[in-house]
This record gives sequence, structure tokens and C-alpha cells, in this order.
Amino acid sequence: MLGGLAIIRLKLADLGITARIMLASSKISYLHPVTEDIEVFCETRSPINVARVRHHLSRDGAATIKITGGIESASKVVVKYAGSYIIRILKTEDINHDECFC
Repeated sequence: MLGGLAIIRLKLADLGITARIMLASSKISYLHPVTEDIEVFCETRSPINVARVRHHLSRDGAATIKITGGIESASKVVVKYAGSYIIRILKTEDINHDECFC
């Protein structure tokens, strides 16, 4: 879940967009026990379509994106994750720099 938030946050920062990111839904599957060190991976189901996200944010003030990821251990996927995130653009007057949010 945090990997998805991080990917979206970094992409929005590259675009100069300040937004609130909310997890709308998620599914996690535990496939095998973790027996060794882990490696976490996170990726979009398809590459982030920046033009589509920008269009929805400018038109509606919001966009949705799907992210997948998981955990590998002992060279196999042991956990799978899928999440749908809502991005809501923040206007300058809505930003409270004392508030901690994603």
C-alpha cells in the first residue's frame, strides 16, 4: 500500500501537482510463508498515463489509478497486492502545511 502511495506522490511531485491520495480499495493475497529476506515491489498495472491523469485532475479535480505490488522471498512471490487510489487535487488555500497527509 505504501509503495503505491509513494509512486503516485513522486509522479505528482514531478508534475508539480499537490494532491491528497486516498486508498479506495485494496486486495492482498498471502501465497507462501516468508522464509528469507524480503524484497518489496510495486508497479502500476499499466504505465501511469500522465496525460489521462492530468486531464481528469484538471477537468474533475480527481483521478483514479490502480497499482499492483507484492513481496518476494526466496526468489518467489509470497504476497500479491492490488490497490485502487483516488487522487484529489488540492488548491493552494486548502493546503495546511502543519497537517500530515499523503
